[in-house]
Amino acid sequence: MQRLATMVKGLGPADLEPPLVVVVGGAVVDVVGKSAASEAATLHTSQQGETWTKDGGVGRNIAEGVARLGVPTRFVGTVGDDDAGGVVRRNLTAAGVDASAVKTVHNTATATYQCILSSDGGLVAAVADMRTHDAIDSSYLRAPFAVRPSHRRTAITMLCFDANIRGDVMATLLDLPVLSPATVVVHEPTSVPKSVRCVPLLPRVDVLTPNDFELFAMADALAPEGHPRHDDVPSSAAKVLAAGALFVVVTLGAEGVRVYTKAPAEARTAKWTQLWQGDAPRAPPHKLLDGGLLEARLAALPVDRILDVTGAGDSLTAGLVAGVARGLSVVDSIHRVGLHAARSTLKSKRSVSEHLMRDAGMALHIER
Repeated sequence: MQRLATMVKGLGPADLEPPLVVVVGGAVVDVVGKSAASEAATLHTSQQGETWTKDGGVGRNIAEGVARLGVPTRFVGTVGDDDAGGVVRRNLTAAGVDASAVKTVHNTATATYQCILSSDGGLVAAVADMRTHDAIDSSYLRAPFAVRPSHRRTAITMLCFDANIRGDVMATLLDLPVLSPATVVVHEPTSVPKSVRCVPLLPRVDVLTPNDFELFAMADALAPEGHPRHDDVPSSAAKVLAAGALFVVVTLGAEGVRVYTKAPAEARTAKWTQLWQGDAPRAPPHKLLDGGLLEARLAALPVDRILDVTGAGDSLTAGLVAGVARGLSVVDSIHRVGLHAARSTLKSKRSVSEHLMRDAGMALHIER
């Protein structure tokens, strides 16, 4: 089967170069405090523990993860004109990400996410200051230095964007001429309140990566007023697919991942087939549910000691993006790359494990 890299309009086999991923979204400095108490964290008082600072942000994390997995990646986002912004930019470059399009917002601090973790690495509470992301606007995305293919391409192979950008800016992004019908569009809903921003644009999104609560919020936004709130994963995924998305990848933490899809209208059949089957000779193992809904379940990998949960889901998405860019199906990308990337980051104090290639990337570099 023809790889996604050969599907970009205007390129023949002799013109191939490595696939190019563009990630648009948030860049953040994470300030993490982890309780040393063996019991549940106590609110309204201080307690012993440890703290550390790291680069974060959903889009930034995904971009670093994809680059660490060996896929050429450009990040489009904003930082403040402070020391933290300079560190974020330099660290992206050191990780192999093209950070030339990162915009510095003057007289503004780099976005910050401060969280408290329990002793087992679970999230207790968090506060986010994301005002810098307001500068990711339509004029910035239309600038020739921002979302662009490499010099030999007429279109980018894959676009991934998070929900740290406004809905109208998402629409501008999806209208850019560097996107072709073959460009695979991945959206990370980011949080429950932000997840509904992309709902009007679902017909233009190929792969969604919500957790269950984000999925329920999106399904609720699609339901008629007064409809009971959604709390069932398959029916919620079916509603989102009916609104236009091709694949819904639901992350469930320790319960693993569920992938939902349904054969689309003829105009998108070729892309759907590539994403469902990849370069493999047959579809991945799955169940057929009511209404033609296809479901594939993947178990989470065991982790002996979790240091920090923040960033693990972004690493899973990075594995998904990198795998699809290299010709794997959505399910195979998660199974062979994404789950291993998530486990690697769970065992790290970084938002993206520095050992991603060792722990998750080898499946991308084995001849199939």
